[in-house]
Amino acid sequence: MKIPKPRKRGEAYYIEIMINGKRSSATRDTIKECTQWAYKRLMELQLKYEKELKDLDKPKCSLRELFNLYYEKVGQYTKSKTYIKNHIKWLDRYYGDLVECSVHDFSSLLRSLWCT
Repeated sequence: MKIPKPRKRGEAYYIEIMINGKRSSATRDTIKECTQWAYKRLMELQLKYEKELKDLDKPKCSLRELFNLYYEKVGQYTKSKTYIKNHIKWLDRYYGDLVECSVHDFSSLLRSLWCT
């Protein structure tokens, strides 16, 4: 991200940065202090953003739970409810340990193994 140039305001310098639609500004005595503040502020906000992304709680939902949830919410009201229920019963036989994996832990390798 490009840092804007500080503007002179009387005897001091003013700098304003915008990140994700939010403005942060500061008034400092020199141009160097303004740019240092801007870089420091950008680093702080970047670290905060990365921490928030890491702290997002992903629900622990296995593939089996996902299929059961589908049956409860949608499948039992369709004409093919017995077909869907039988496939849910046979998940272990067809997919083995894959049905116990969390949906969020699937990687492209697991997806390629599952689809073959």
